[in-house]
Amino acid sequence: MIPKTEIGKVSSTILFLSLAAFFASTTIDITLSDDANAQADANTTATNTSQSQTTAVITDFKTLRDQYLAQWQQLEFQAGFDTFVEDGSVQGYGVYDERPANIFSPDARSIVLYVEPIGYGFQEGVDEEGNVLYSFNFSATIEISDSRGNPLTEPIPAEFGEPLNSHNKATEAFMPITLTLDQPLPVGECTITYTITDSTSGKSFEIVKDIRVAETIS
Repeated sequence: MIPKTEIGKVSSTILFLSLAAFFASTTIDITLSDDANAQADANTTATNTSQSQTTAVITDFKTLRDQYLAQWQQLEFQAGFDTFVEDGSVQGYGVYDERPANIFSPDARSIVLYVEPIGYGFQEGVDEEGNVLYSFNFSATIEISDSRGNPLTEPIPAEFGEPLNSHNKATEAFMPITLTLDQPLPVGECTITYTITDSTSGKSFEIVKDIRVAETIS
């Protein structure tokens, strides 16, 4: 059995150790708090730097975009790209299944030309809330002739629906022009001429495509 005086010493020792542990813990907490503040300051600085860099990038992009549109206005209205595609395959700008060759069977019921026009104009307007809108649209005619240049059809008009309205000057326009054939094309060489007109400027360009109609497509 421990004498009462010894119990007091033991209790004092335990209390001292408890206080020592408390102060040690407090000191560690303060150190961690300082580290956390330093980290928070570093994070804030990094965030501010990142935001500044993002703002600079956006500003640079807008500047480049304005320069691009200025050059766009100097372009001739023309086809930036065109190709025959599989009917029903066009899903968006640059999204299509390209035909392997310009060879069609006599019983083909449609011929689809995918076109990406460039250099077209924009009609400026406003929406119901007064926001500026830019619209564009096209029309086209299609003519088919034989290898000697003799017309096989009358000019066929092609419309593209309502004008596309955008809050920005959209330059990634595409159009699938579908030629529906009510009668089979004659076997041999044919030429299809597409005349595409910009509804805003009234300017036009032609795409001339030579095709071959064959009983067997290899």
